[in-house]
Amino acid sequence: MNQKPILVLFTGGTIASVSKGGIISPDKGRGEYLIDLYKKTSGDSATVFETARPI
Repeated sequence: MNQKPILVLFTGGTIASVSKGGIISPDKGRGEYLIDLYKKTSGDSATVFETARPI
């Protein structure tokens, strides 16, 4: 079966931010980290994700 990828748009929201020195700001590498974390904790290695940063 040919599985379609899931598109994930990183728009700089809270979930993709990090706190450094008391300042919260978007982190460009955080999105990939979250996808990797999902794959590790769910055991799902089959789902394919495409990512984009429109902003």
